Amino acid sequence: EIKEQYRYNYIQYQSASIKNVNILDYKLKNNFNLIKKKFFYKKNNNHLPSVNIYLSKNSLNYFKDEAPDSNKNWQRAILKKDEEEVGISIRPRGDNPANWALSKKSWKMKIRKKNFNGGTRTFLYVSPRINDNLGIDFYSSYLISKELGLLTPNIRFVELYLNGFNQGYYYEIEETDENFLRNNNMMPVNIYKGENYYVDFKIDIADNLFNNSALWTKKSNFNQRNRDNKDDLDLHLKKLKSFGNGSLDIDTLYEYFPLEKWAKEFLTGGNNHT
Repeated sequence: EIKEQYRYNYIQYQSASIKNVNILDYKLKNNFNLIKKKFFYKKNNNHLPSVNIYLSKNSLNYFKDEAPDSNKNWQRAILKKDEEEVGISIRPRGDNPANWALSKKSWKMKIRKKNFNGGTRTFLYVSPRINDNLGIDFYSSYLISKELGLLTPNIRFVELYLNGFNQGYYYEIEETDENFLRNNNMMPVNIYKGENYYVDFKIDIADNLFNNSALWTKKSNFNQRNRDNKDDLDLHLKKLKSFGNGSLDIDTLYEYFPLEKWAKEFLTGGNNHT
């Protein structure tokens, strides 16, 4: 436990650490609660939809012992739906220690290609934040976004079971990738993800996301362009930079980035899911 305390709080991944968490105290309380739940937990039928995932002990130990680098590597697992077992791949989501260092982790899961029959292939299972009013703030931003007609991933509350143990309630969120676009009757276009911190930190590259397209990776690719082509992103960033230095007026900016759309994003708290 002392070793974990050191790893999670003092080994730096671009300043990533769990602030003010005593790992030994946390583990003792967590184990006590597990014992209490085992003896006093009463089953009832008023549960959220359940998601049952079975993962080998070796894979769980690998994620724990090699974190956060192991979080980029998929491990095979089984998703049990009713009486059917579906082959999946799974890994912890994100390299922020708040996502993987504690007992309740966030996960990313995808159905293996040979088991995929259409629909949504990749899901995020996100542990709600403590200060998120039981998850309502985050959840409602998705619902409002859909009501306003914005392209929005599906989301629902679920109970996650890992190897038969109830992990509590989670957000189940549809991944924004090529399948997401097809499910919304859109042809695959470029969807970019910008990230330059923790394990993904790029050495000797200017770290401002809005000045450097090299910091962005594609989650979905426009199939008429080479996957390495980022001309559209370069143009977007150029427009924003020109507005920032005063060489592009605000009316021209809003012709390129419609004001109505951005206003809706801000009204919904859309920075949670865009």
